[in-house]
Amino acid sequence: MIDSILKKKIDEDEKNISFSNDIIQEFKIDSLEEKFIIEEYWCDDESINVFDIVGTIHPDYINLTWKQLLDRGKRMHINLPLVDKNPDYYIKPIKEPTMYFNKIDGKYYINTDGNHRSAIVKFLFYFNGNTHIHGVTVNEYKIDKISYEKVKKLKQLIKSKKLPILLEVNRTSIKREDTARWKRDIFKISFEFQNLKTGKSFEFPDIQLNNIELDDLIKTVENYSLFKKLFFFNTGYMKYL
Repeated sequence: MIDSILKKKIDEDEKNISFSNDIIQEFKIDSLEEKFIIEEYWCDDESINVFDIVGTIHPDYINLTWKQLLDRGKRMHINLPLVDKNPDYYIKPIKEPTMYFNKIDGKYYINTDGNHRSAIVKFLFYFNGNTHIHGVTVNEYKIDKISYEKVKKLKQLIKSKKLPILLEVNRTSIKREDTARWKRDIFKISFEFQNLKTGKSFEFPDIQLNNIELDDLIKTVENYSLFKKLFFFNTGYMKYL
């Protein structure tokens, strides 16, 4: 039994706490999606809305509810009583030790440290009316979802039609902005389309500027057949298939 004033309040009011039974989501970027990160931002002095924390990278806590994490977290017997002893920790502008988050699509996922404290602060701020925690470390990723989905579809088509095509996606750093305690990296995404049998290939040097051409390529692969290639047309992107 954990001796905590906050825990007692939560247990008494659990039915009224809207996020209490929300499922803790997994932070996941697949290997292809990772290649479509067009901007990475890092800062160790960020302020975030605790009610936008939705998930974690920690395998032990994914798919638990926030209340279950509060009840089962391995260090809750230490962290919860500390709220009574040092409640100012969660409202101070500097966090020692800090808390780490990944941000994607406007939502936050707990990174390497801070699972127990994130669960605690969500409930604590529910009761005291605060929203933002300060002085935390954030890694934010912006992904070109449109291009990612198109290339993912293209790869699936190539595989289903058993075409001898190699599709290489490349990410190149083109700019960095930084001063003390923050940085932002900008990337350009390109890809190369190569027929392994004929050796014919072409490149989209900037995939965001070539989205219309990418649509045309997808349609060509969708409509591909050896009969059409041999007897009707062998122009445009068809000549690469």
